[in-house]
Amino acid sequence: MSFLCTLLMLVSCGDEKKNETEKPVVRVQTEVVEYASNCDERDYVGVVEEQSATSVSFTGSGTVARVCVSAGQHVSKGQLIAELDKTQANNAVAMAEAMMT
Repeated sequence: MSFLCTLLMLVSCGDEKKNETEKPVVRVQTEVVEYASNCDERDYVGVVEEQSATSVSFTGSGTVARVCVSAGQHVSKGQLIAELDKTQANNAVAMAEAMMT
């Protein structure tokens, strides 16, 4: 009889979590990352900053009509890098000529 009482106590004091559903096991496959010496393409993330910069200014004011170089392109002294719209300058010359006559 004591055996039956002990068995009954063990069964009744069982884990209450048995009614909960267990989460499914997710199987994954892993790979060891190694350096690839034959890789032709690599991607890097970063910020590119110029080593040196030069300010550019015009002798007159106006609207830029055309840019003759692209960003990052090397330029040499005296090379045309941009042109201003000539409309304002032509109007000023016309007004000056009109005032002289």
